[in-house]
Amino acid sequence: MNKTFTINIGYSIFNIEDGAYEVLNRYLNSIKTYFSKIDNDSEIIKDFELRIAENFSSKISSSKQCINLDDVKEMIEIMGSLDDFKEIYNDMEKDSSKEEKKSNKLFRDSSNRIIAGVCSGIAEYFKIDPIIIRIIFFIAVPLNLILYVILWIGIPSKDFDPNLRKILFRDKENGIFGGVAKGLSNYLKLDVNIIRVVFVVSLFFGGAGLMFYLLLWFFTKEAKTIGQKMNMSGFNVNLSNLEDFIKKKTGNLNNSENTLTKIFLFPFRLLAPIINAFLNIGVLILKTIFFVFALIFTSICGVLLFVLLKILLNEISPSQDPEFFELLNAIPNYFIIFSTLLLVLTILLTIITSFYVLFKKKSNSNFSIFLIFLWIIFLIITSISVPNIILILQDLDLLPYWINGFENKSYYFNWVF
Repeated sequence: MNKTFTINIGYSIFNIEDGAYEVLNRYLNSIKTYFSKIDNDSEIIKDFELRIAENFSSKISSSKQCINLDDVKEMIEIMGSLDDFKEIYNDMEKDSSKEEKKSNKLFRDSSNRIIAGVCSGIAEYFKIDPIIIRIIFFIAVPLNLILYVILWIGIPSKDFDPNLRKILFRDKENGIFGGVAKGLSNYLKLDVNIIRVVFVVSLFFGGAGLMFYLLLWFFTKEAKTIGQKMNMSGFNVNLSNLEDFIKKKTGNLNNSENTLTKIFLFPFRLLAPIINAFLNIGVLILKTIFFVFALIFTSICGVLLFVLLKILLNEISPSQDPEFFELLNAIPNYFIIFSTLLLVLTILLTIITSFYVLFKKKSNSNFSIFLIFLWIIFLIITSISVPNIILILQDLDLLPYWINGFENKSYYFNWVF
């Protein structure tokens, strides 16, 4: 049995075999030496390690929990090698230009999913950014929700290499309002001034361009790391492209804008700090409103949960109100149990969503998906049961009593507390 090590790379933990660890360690040391003169903050190395971690994560499964030498060799083939350190893996195949065969089969992309990887899988199939597909699904929610569930059930899942995607990012570093136009310019390989003119002109034709701009601003991530900036500019993250990207970026710093461009952008650059300040205030206000709404909603759910638990624990006596007790007995126990579980899940999902919106704290994606799946099941069961319960109450002539009692809110308040 091979000796194994536990390593931390790209903020992820992996088990790796002895021989694979030795090759990986030499490879990383060679990269650090190569970029040491231009990477004082180790930003390139950190991003490179993140890409390696993403590659290794796609190799791990329930039947395979350890990275082996073949995995490391395949990763080096994808990421690129340094000519000065070829003796590290001289038993590797010489042909490093081998490309993955194009598949015409549609898969869900589990390596870049938010819910089930449907949108990212469609984007991978058509070789476009997942943001575009997600916006299309977002615009027509009811119909697309049904389509999404059908595709979720009917399409198999597959991990795609995240380093081979062309991704749309906001280029805030070179942008004016959030970097949306510059990000589109990088993605579409068009002059950024053309994109900006299109957005400005669209303001005079119903403002559809403004809505599209805001949607992109909301859904698109900002390019912060070296790897994201490379993906945004059409570079795959590997050693050769890293060097080319840095040289290109350094060369672009010396290029100045022409006079016409400066005149066109002057009013936007003048207003940009003011608008950005208002947007930051607006985001803060929206977060505050969301927090208040979430707090009120959670409190209401908590009160309802308390009532249902009281009913389940038989803490209501027939002597309190015989007719109300009869009404409770008419409601099936399974409905009360599923309603209780539905409320518990609703409160949990509200808390998780609130933490993400307010503090950008992500929970375990598999756990969140599991909770959403359970919530949908319990919601369907309780929703289907409601008409049947109404018929039962009508047959027992208890529905008018329940409605009258509901109108007398103080009665229920006193009964609960």
